[in-house]
Amino acid sequence: MGLRSLNNTASSFNDPYASTGLEAYLPSNAYFTGKWYGTYGIWAGGYRGATPGDGTTNLIQYVTIATTGNAASGGSLTQARQYLVGCSNGTRGLYMGGTGGNTTTEYNIIEYMTCATPGSNTTDFGDLTLKRTAAAAGCDGVRALCMGGYDDSAYKNIIDYVTVATTGDATAFGDLTQSVAWGAGCNDDLRAVRGGGEIGGNTNVMDYVTFQTLGDATDFGDLISGNTAYPACCSSLVRGIFAGGHNGSYMNQIQYITIATTGDTTDFGDLSESRFAAAGCSNASSRGVFGGGKISNGNTTNRMDYITIATTGDATDFGDLQDGNWNTSQGTGRQGIAALGGG
Repeated sequence: MGLRSLNNTASSFNDPYASTGLEAYLPSNAYFTGKWYGTYGIWAGGYRGATPGDGTTNLIQYVTIATTGNAASGGSLTQARQYLVGCSNGTRGLYMGGTGGNTTTEYNIIEYMTCATPGSNTTDFGDLTLKRTAAAAGCDGVRALCMGGYDDSAYKNIIDYVTVATTGDATAFGDLTQSVAWGAGCNDDLRAVRGGGEIGGNTNVMDYVTFQTLGDATDFGDLISGNTAYPACCSSLVRGIFAGGHNGSYMNQIQYITIATTGDTTDFGDLSESRFAAAGCSNASSRGVFGGGKISNGNTTNRMDYITIATTGDATDFGDLQDGNWNTSQGTGRQGIAALGGG
Protein backbone atom coordinates (compact mmCIF):
# COMPACT_ATOMS: atom_id res chain seq x y z
CA MET A 1 0.00 0.00 0.00
CA GLY A 2 1.11 3.62 -0.59
CA LEU A 3 0.63 6.99 1.19
CA ARG A 4 -0.06 10.64 0.41
CA SER A 5 0.20 14.03 2.11
CA LEU A 6 -1.58 17.25 1.18
CA ASN A 7 -5.02 18.37 2.30
CA ASN A 8 -7.78 16.70 0.38
CA THR A 9 -9.80 19.02 -1.83
CA ALA A 10 -13.09 17.21 -1.33
CA SER A 11 -15.73 18.99 0.72
CA SER A 12 -16.35 18.01 4.30
CA PHE A 13 -19.67 16.28 3.64
CA ASN A 14 -17.64 13.46 2.12
CA ASP A 15 -15.67 13.10 5.34
CA PRO A 16 -17.18 10.60 7.79
CA TYR A 17 -14.92 12.00 10.52
CA ALA A 18 -15.69 15.69 9.88
CA SER A 19 -15.93 17.78 13.04
CA THR A 20 -15.00 14.87 15.28
CA GLY A 21 -11.40 15.86 15.91
CA LEU A 22 -10.18 12.97 13.77
CA GLU A 23 -10.10 14.76 10.42
CA ALA A 24 -6.39 15.45 10.15
CA TYR A 25 -3.88 13.29 8.39
CA LEU A 26 -4.99 10.31 6.45
CA PRO A 27 -2.86 7.54 5.01
CA SER A 28 -3.06 5.73 1.75
CA ASN A 29 -6.49 6.99 0.79
CA ALA A 30 -7.18 9.18 3.63
CA TYR A 31 -10.23 10.92 4.74
CA PHE A 32 -10.73 14.29 3.16
CA THR A 33 -9.24 17.11 5.23
CA GLY A 34 -6.42 14.78 6.13
CA LYS A 35 -3.63 12.96 4.39
CA TRP A 36 -2.13 9.54 3.89
CA TYR A 37 0.49 10.35 1.36
CA GLY A 38 3.34 12.82 1.42
CA THR A 39 6.61 14.28 0.26
CA TYR A 40 8.70 11.16 0.84
CA GLY A 41 8.53 7.59 -0.34
CA ILE A 42 10.04 5.45 2.41
CA TRP A 43 11.19 1.83 2.01
CA ALA A 44 12.03 -0.31 5.07
CA GLY A 45 13.35 -3.79 5.62
CA GLY A 46 13.45 -6.51 3.00
CA TYR A 47 15.81 -9.25 1.94
CA ARG A 48 19.10 -8.53 0.23
CA GLY A 49 21.24 -11.57 0.95
CA ALA A 50 21.94 -14.78 -0.89
CA THR A 51 20.08 -17.97 -0.02
CA PRO A 52 20.70 -19.82 2.28
CA GLY A 53 21.26 -17.51 5.22
CA ASP A 54 19.49 -14.63 6.87
CA GLY A 55 19.81 -11.69 4.50
CA THR A 56 17.05 -9.62 6.06
CA THR A 57 17.78 -5.96 6.72
CA ASN A 58 16.51 -3.24 9.05
CA LEU A 59 17.50 -0.52 6.58
CA ILE A 60 15.19 2.45 5.98
CA GLN A 61 15.74 4.47 2.80
CA TYR A 62 13.75 7.22 1.16
CA VAL A 63 13.21 9.42 -1.88
CA THR A 64 11.41 12.68 -2.58
CA ILE A 65 8.56 11.45 -4.77
CA ALA A 66 8.06 14.64 -6.80
CA THR A 67 11.64 14.46 -8.10
CA THR A 68 13.70 11.61 -9.55
CA GLY A 69 16.97 10.27 -8.17
CA ASN A 70 18.51 7.58 -6.02
CA ALA A 71 17.35 6.73 -2.50
CA ALA A 72 19.02 8.25 0.55
CA SER A 73 19.86 6.34 3.71
CA GLY A 74 17.34 6.67 6.53
CA GLY A 75 17.18 5.18 10.01
CA SER A 76 16.58 1.60 11.09
CA LEU A 77 13.73 -0.71 12.04
CA THR A 78 13.75 -2.16 15.54
CA GLN A 79 13.95 -5.65 13.99
CA ALA A 80 15.43 -6.73 10.64
CA ARG A 81 12.77 -8.56 8.64
CA GLN A 82 11.08 -9.11 5.29
CA TYR A 83 7.46 -9.44 4.21
CA LEU A 84 6.40 -6.65 6.55
CA VAL A 85 3.72 -4.19 5.51
CA GLY A 86 3.74 -0.39 5.68
CA CYS A 87 1.14 2.38 5.69
CA SER A 88 0.84 5.95 6.94
CA ASN A 89 -1.47 8.81 7.82
CA GLY A 90 0.95 11.21 6.18
CA THR A 91 2.50 12.16 9.50
CA ARG A 92 3.16 8.85 11.22
CA GLY A 93 4.20 5.74 9.27
CA LEU A 94 3.56 2.21 10.58
CA TYR A 95 5.40 -1.02 9.79
CA MET A 96 3.64 -4.23 10.79
CA GLY A 97 4.47 -7.94 10.97
CA GLY A 98 7.06 -9.67 8.83
CA THR A 99 9.41 -12.61 9.06
CA GLY A 100 13.09 -13.37 9.53
CA GLY A 101 15.35 -14.56 6.75
CA ASN A 102 14.76 -18.19 7.67
CA THR A 103 11.04 -17.55 6.89
CA THR A 104 10.05 -19.53 9.97
CA THR A 105 10.09 -16.72 12.53
CA GLU A 106 7.05 -14.47 12.16
CA TYR A 107 6.58 -11.25 14.11
CA ASN A 108 3.57 -9.43 15.51
CA ILE A 109 5.58 -6.20 15.74
CA ILE A 110 4.01 -2.82 15.00
CA GLU A 111 6.47 0.08 14.99
CA TYR A 112 6.22 3.66 13.82
CA MET A 113 8.27 6.55 12.51
CA THR A 114 7.70 10.26 11.94
CA CYS A 115 7.45 10.60 8.15
CA ALA A 116 8.83 14.15 8.07
CA THR A 117 12.14 12.83 9.43
CA PRO A 118 12.78 9.65 7.41
CA GLY A 119 16.35 9.53 8.69
CA SER A 120 15.11 8.58 12.15
CA ASN A 121 14.71 5.13 13.67
CA THR A 122 11.35 3.49 14.34
CA THR A 123 9.75 3.19 17.79
CA ASP A 124 7.59 0.44 19.27
CA PHE A 125 3.84 1.01 18.68
CA GLY A 126 2.21 -2.21 19.92
CA ASP A 127 1.41 -5.73 18.68
CA LEU A 128 -0.82 -7.32 16.07
CA THR A 129 -3.41 -9.82 17.32
CA LEU A 130 -1.18 -12.63 16.03
CA LYS A 131 2.24 -13.10 14.50
CA ARG A 132 2.09 -12.96 10.73
CA THR A 133 3.98 -12.21 7.56
CA ALA A 134 3.04 -11.15 4.01
CA ALA A 135 -0.14 -9.28 4.90
CA ALA A 136 -1.71 -6.34 3.02
CA ALA A 137 -2.27 -2.87 4.47
CA GLY A 138 -4.47 0.19 4.09
CA CYS A 139 -4.91 3.46 5.96
CA ASP A 140 -7.50 6.24 5.76
CA GLY A 141 -5.68 8.70 7.99
CA VAL A 142 -7.43 7.52 11.14
CA ARG A 143 -7.27 3.72 11.07
CA ALA A 144 -4.55 1.45 9.72
CA LEU A 145 -5.47 -2.09 8.66
CA CYS A 146 -3.37 -5.23 8.50
CA MET A 147 -5.19 -7.73 6.28
CA GLY A 148 -4.55 -11.45 6.00
CA GLY A 149 -1.04 -12.92 6.08
CA TYR A 150 0.66 -16.20 6.86
CA ASP A 151 1.59 -17.75 10.21
CA ASP A 152 2.28 -21.21 11.60
CA SER A 153 2.03 -22.77 8.14
CA ALA A 154 -1.50 -21.40 7.66
CA TYR A 155 -2.97 -18.58 5.58
CA LYS A 156 -5.00 -16.03 7.53
CA ASN A 157 -8.20 -14.11 6.76
CA ILE A 158 -7.98 -11.90 9.85
CA ILE A 159 -8.12 -8.10 9.57
CA ASP A 160 -6.62 -6.08 12.45
CA TYR A 161 -6.79 -2.33 12.95
CA VAL A 162 -5.11 0.34 15.04
CA THR A 163 -5.72 4.05 15.47
CA VAL A 164 -2.60 5.61 13.95
CA ALA A 165 -2.50 8.72 16.14
CA THR A 166 -2.23 6.65 19.34
CA THR A 167 -0.04 3.70 20.29
CA GLY A 168 -1.33 0.33 21.46
CA ASP A 169 -2.14 -3.20 20.37
CA ALA A 170 -4.29 -4.02 17.35
CA THR A 171 -7.99 -4.91 17.58
CA ALA A 172 -10.00 -7.32 15.43
CA PHE A 173 -11.82 -5.62 12.53
CA GLY A 174 -13.34 -8.55 10.60
CA ASP A 175 -12.35 -11.21 8.05
CA LEU A 176 -11.31 -11.21 4.40
CA THR A 177 -13.33 -13.30 1.93
CA GLN A 178 -10.44 -15.78 1.77
CA SER A 179 -7.41 -16.76 3.84
CA VAL A 180 -4.57 -15.21 1.86
CA ALA A 181 -0.99 -13.94 2.04
CA TRP A 182 1.37 -12.19 -0.39
CA GLY A 183 -1.34 -9.98 -1.84
CA ALA A 184 -1.42 -6.17 -1.96
CA GLY A 185 -3.52 -3.36 -0.51
CA CYS A 186 -4.61 0.07 -1.70
CA ASN A 187 -7.28 2.51 -0.59
CA ASP A 188 -9.13 5.78 -1.01
CA ASP A 189 -10.64 7.87 1.77
CA LEU A 190 -13.39 5.32 2.51
CA ARG A 191 -12.35 1.85 1.29
CA ALA A 192 -9.37 -0.48 1.58
CA VAL A 193 -9.02 -3.01 -1.26
CA ARG A 194 -6.90 -6.16 -0.99
CA GLY A 195 -6.01 -7.98 -4.22
CA GLY A 196 -4.18 -11.12 -5.31
CA GLY A 197 -1.88 -13.30 -3.25
CA GLU A 198 -1.47 -16.94 -2.32
CA ILE A 199 -4.18 -19.17 -0.84
CA GLY A 200 -2.30 -22.44 -1.41
CA GLY A 201 -2.12 -21.55 -5.08
CA ASN A 202 -2.34 -18.00 -6.38
CA THR A 203 -5.60 -16.02 -6.47
CA ASN A 204 -7.01 -13.18 -8.59
CA VAL A 205 -9.66 -12.16 -6.04
CA MET A 206 -10.02 -8.59 -4.76
CA ASP A 207 -12.14 -7.75 -1.72
CA TYR A 208 -12.76 -4.56 0.25
CA VAL A 209 -13.82 -3.11 3.57
CA THR A 210 -15.06 0.31 4.64
CA PHE A 211 -12.65 1.85 7.16
CA GLN A 212 -15.25 3.43 9.43
CA THR A 213 -17.35 0.25 9.73
CA LEU A 214 -16.11 -2.89 11.43
CA GLY A 215 -17.04 -6.09 9.64
CA ASP A 216 -16.08 -8.68 7.05
CA ALA A 217 -14.79 -7.91 3.57
CA THR A 218 -16.96 -7.95 0.42
CA ASP A 219 -16.00 -9.14 -3.07
CA PHE A 220 -14.69 -6.29 -5.26
CA GLY A 221 -13.75 -7.98 -8.56
CA ASP A 222 -10.80 -9.80 -10.11
CA LEU A 223 -7.31 -8.99 -11.34
CA ILE A 224 -7.20 -9.25 -15.14
CA SER A 225 -3.71 -10.72 -14.89
CA GLY A 226 -5.24 -13.88 -13.47
CA ASN A 227 -4.03 -15.55 -10.31
CA THR A 228 -1.26 -13.23 -9.16
CA ALA A 229 0.88 -13.11 -6.00
CA TYR A 230 3.45 -10.54 -4.85
CA PRO A 231 2.12 -7.45 -6.66
CA ALA A 232 3.07 -3.92 -5.58
CA CYS A 233 0.40 -1.28 -4.91
CA CYS A 234 -0.08 2.44 -4.65
CA SER A 235 -3.15 4.65 -4.86
CA SER A 236 -4.66 8.08 -5.25
CA LEU A 237 -8.01 9.27 -3.95
CA VAL A 238 -9.54 7.75 -7.10
CA ARG A 239 -7.43 4.86 -8.38
CA GLY A 240 -5.71 1.84 -6.90
CA ILE A 241 -2.73 0.50 -8.86
CA PHE A 242 -1.40 -3.09 -8.89
CA ALA A 243 2.02 -3.52 -10.51
CA GLY A 244 4.09 -6.59 -11.33
CA GLY A 245 3.80 -9.83 -9.42
CA HIS A 246 4.07 -13.53 -10.22
CA ASN A 247 1.40 -15.58 -11.99
CA GLY A 248 3.54 -18.50 -13.08
CA SER A 249 6.04 -16.10 -14.60
CA TYR A 250 7.49 -12.75 -13.61
CA MET A 251 5.16 -9.91 -14.57
CA ASN A 252 5.59 -6.32 -15.77
CA GLN A 253 1.89 -5.54 -16.14
CA ILE A 254 0.38 -2.55 -14.36
CA GLN A 255 -3.41 -2.60 -13.81
CA TYR A 256 -5.81 -0.31 -12.01
CA ILE A 257 -9.21 -0.02 -10.38
CA THR A 258 -11.50 2.87 -9.51
CA ILE A 259 -11.73 2.32 -5.77
CA ALA A 260 -15.17 3.90 -5.27
CA THR A 261 -16.75 1.35 -7.62
CA THR A 262 -16.43 -2.42 -7.80
CA GLY A 263 -15.26 -4.40 -10.81
CA ASP A 264 -12.23 -6.01 -12.44
CA THR A 265 -8.93 -4.24 -13.01
CA THR A 266 -8.09 -2.47 -16.30
CA ASP A 267 -4.72 -2.51 -18.07
CA PHE A 268 -2.59 0.56 -17.30
CA GLY A 269 0.79 -0.12 -18.93
CA ASP A 270 4.05 -1.91 -18.07
CA LEU A 271 6.87 -1.63 -15.56
CA SER A 272 10.37 -1.14 -16.96
CA GLU A 273 11.19 -4.74 -16.06
CA SER A 274 9.28 -7.82 -14.97
CA ARG A 275 9.45 -8.29 -11.21
CA PHE A 276 7.65 -9.44 -8.12
CA ALA A 277 7.85 -8.50 -4.43
CA ALA A 278 8.45 -4.81 -5.03
CA ALA A 279 6.88 -2.05 -2.90
CA GLY A 280 4.92 1.05 -3.96
CA CYS A 281 4.04 4.49 -2.58
CA SER A 282 2.49 7.74 -3.82
CA ASN A 283 2.39 11.48 -3.15
CA ALA A 284 -0.17 14.28 -3.19
CA SER A 285 0.24 14.97 -6.90
CA SER A 286 -0.65 11.33 -7.57
CA ARG A 287 2.75 10.09 -8.69
CA GLY A 288 3.26 6.43 -7.85
CA VAL A 289 6.74 4.95 -7.34
CA PHE A 290 7.61 1.23 -7.32
CA GLY A 291 10.97 0.06 -6.02
CA GLY A 292 12.93 -3.13 -5.53
CA GLY A 293 11.78 -6.67 -6.15
CA LYS A 294 13.03 -9.89 -7.65
CA ILE A 295 13.62 -10.17 -11.41
CA SER A 296 13.44 -13.11 -13.75
CA ASN A 297 17.13 -14.02 -13.68
CA GLY A 298 16.70 -14.78 -9.98
CA ASN A 299 18.51 -11.65 -8.85
CA THR A 300 17.10 -8.75 -6.90
CA THR A 301 16.77 -5.31 -8.42
CA ASN A 302 17.28 -1.85 -6.93
CA ARG A 303 15.43 -0.11 -9.75
CA MET A 304 12.63 2.35 -9.05
CA ASP A 305 9.95 3.24 -11.64
CA TYR A 306 7.25 5.90 -11.50
CA ILE A 307 3.88 6.53 -13.08
CA THR A 308 1.29 9.31 -13.05
CA ILE A 309 -1.69 7.58 -11.47
CA ALA A 310 -4.36 9.69 -13.19
CA THR A 311 -3.15 8.68 -16.67
CA THR A 312 -2.27 5.35 -18.25
CA GLY A 313 1.03 4.36 -19.84
CA ASP A 314 4.32 2.61 -19.17
CA ALA A 315 6.46 3.37 -16.13
CA THR A 316 9.52 5.63 -16.34
CA ASP A 317 12.88 5.18 -14.62
CA PHE A 318 13.07 7.04 -11.29
CA GLY A 319 16.46 6.05 -9.84
CA ASP A 320 17.88 3.30 -7.65
CA LEU A 321 17.39 2.05 -4.12
CA GLN A 322 20.59 1.63 -2.13
CA ASP A 323 20.21 -2.14 -2.25
CA GLY A 324 18.35 -4.63 -4.37
CA ASN A 325 15.92 -5.34 -1.57
CA TRP A 326 12.96 -7.56 -2.29
CA ASN A 327 10.17 -9.18 -0.38
CA THR A 328 8.07 -6.15 0.28
CA SER A 329 5.21 -6.88 2.47
CA GLN A 330 2.32 -5.38 0.89
CA GLY A 331 -0.71 -5.76 -0.30
CA THR A 332 0.96 -2.94 -2.08
CA GLY A 333 3.60 -5.04 -3.29
CA ARG A 334 4.31 -6.54 0.00
CA GLN A 335 6.84 -9.11 0.40
CA GLY A 336 9.87 -7.90 2.07
CA ILE A 337 10.35 -4.22 1.80
CA ALA A 338 7.46 -2.16 3.00
CA ALA A 339 6.99 1.24 1.36
CA LEU A 340 4.89 4.14 2.53
CA GLY A 341 4.51 7.77 1.61
CA GLY A 342 4.38 10.60 4.10
CA GLY A 343 6.01 13.66 5.52
